[in-house]
Amino acid sequence: MMEIAYITSNETKFNEAKQILSDVVWVKVDLPEIQSLDPKEVMMAKVKEATRYRKTFIVEDVSLHLDCIKGLPGPLIKWFLSSIGAEGIYELVKRYGDYRAQATCSVCYAAGENELFFFEGTVKGEIVKPDSNSNFSWNSLFRPLGSEDALSVLTPAERNKISPRGIALKKLLEFLRTGTK
Repeated sequence: MMEIAYITSNETKFNEAKQILSDVVWVKVDLPEIQSLDPKEVMMAKVKEATRYRKTFIVEDVSLHLDCIKGLPGPLIKWFLSSIGAEGIYELVKRYGDYRAQATCSVCYAAGENELFFFEGTVKGEIVKPDSNSNFSWNSLFRPLGSEDALSVLTPAERNKISPRGIALKKLLEFLRTGTK
């Protein structure tokens, strides 16, 4: 497999990706995140910006959809976290009494100009009280269905088996190996 740039400012995301896509290299760039409820619009803005750094690259975006507030925050999760934090999101969900949630990771692989391939991983789960010692984003309050623990408690290898990012990246890996989706 050829060397592909994984463009993100988040080292944890890169390290998880590196476990699945061994040939990726980290390009540490904090891509602007537009505010939109449309994940594809957010992704395309990242793709457009990423082309300034490389021609062959991977970018991603994550969404957390809470059933109790009709799918919000979705792709706005970063902004919810920066304003009310994981504890605030938990308290909001607790007030509604509906803990159901869905996490999605959208990955775009750019194989050159105008050669874009999209992969998505979605996991249903529930919101749990976040570990006060965790600074691991929304992963500290999302527990996938069938798991006893929130994503932040799992080892990277365990997380990659069931996380939205792991699912999306495995689809990309299969595409890179076979050329088919």
